[in-house]
Amino acid sequence: MERGLRKPHRGGAVRYVITTAGAEPADDPRAPLDYQHYVDRQLAPVADGMLQALGMSFAEVVEAQYALF
Repeated sequence: MERGLRKPHRGGAVRYVITTAGAEPADDPRAPLDYQHYVDRQLAPVADGMLQALGMSFAEVVEAQYALF
């Protein structure tokens, strides 16, 4: 197998992470993690759902944080 990765077995889970170069095996990523991907696709939707009850959005909270810097 390439890069010494384990061979996937039928019914097994394929673990991967999203990097700046795209999806890569979680066991051996070559590029840095794409943090913006995780913010946009995983954190923001969940945060928006909770913040909606407060009349806020994730974008508003993030913009306020960026203003501090």
